[in-house]
Amino acid sequence: MKKLLFKLLKIFGITLLILLTGIIILIFFTGPKLPDNTDMIIDNVMNSELPEFVKGKSGYVVSDNYKIWYESITPKDSNKGAILLFMGMATDALGWPQTFIDKLVNSGYQVIRYDYRGTGLSDWVED
Repeated sequence: MKKLLFKLLKIFGITLLILLTGIIILIFFTGPKLPDNTDMIIDNVMNSELPEFVKGKSGYVVSDNYKIWYESITPKDSNKGAILLFMGMATDALGWPQTFIDKLVNSGYQVIRYDYRGTGLSDWVED
């Protein structure tokens, strides 16, 4: 009985190892090939203006020699306070829905959003 159980576990382990190897190959080797000038394309996009997405005052602040992009939208009438929008992982400050931001600004709040270091229009960290 022990030999049968050991054989089954061995077959299961080998099958699992083959499956994981196949998944790794699928992930690392079947993705799209990026063009040779990908870095140049990214640099051009990062350095271009985005007037259709940016409605307030935008600029950069420097933190540890890295430029951090921000946008500040101030209401026209009264200012009830400031709301700082922190974007979660996997996106940048432009991921906030414009309708959400407009409602906050129209309610009298200054809205400040920014890109974390390494995302969006902020400087990227090498390695």
